[in-house]
Amino acid sequence: MSGNLKINIFYGMGMDCMERGEYAEAVKHFEKSMELQRRSITAARLYECYVKLNRPKDARANIEMAFMLNTKSDPISTQYAAILMQEKNFKKATALLSNVLQRNPKYTPAQKLYDQLPIRTEGK
Repeated sequence: MSGNLKINIFYGMGMDCMERGEYAEAVKHFEKSMELQRRSITAARLYECYVKLNRPKDARANIEMAFMLNTKSDPISTQYAAILMQEKNFKKATALLSNVLQRNPKYTPAQKLYDQLPIRTEGK
């Protein structure tokens, strides 16, 4: 069996588990997929599982990894910006969301998050 096929099988098994709400089991499959190849989408799925499992440190590490693997993904950038906002790193969150909105002005999740940022200019 080829490496790519194994990666996709583990990823698919993880997605099946997520759809059933079996997040701990999904993590096992996604981690096996990541051992074979680090992919941003798999790291993003691990982030989502760890959020559901109330494991914020693991969630944060995985969304940061997902972003580092693919800085052009609008959903991943937006999820990472949300974490940065929780950490009160508004400067970096603003930069990420601005980049997303420049690429994709109609990406509603980024716009909604951007609108929640503290006022960015004085005098307003």
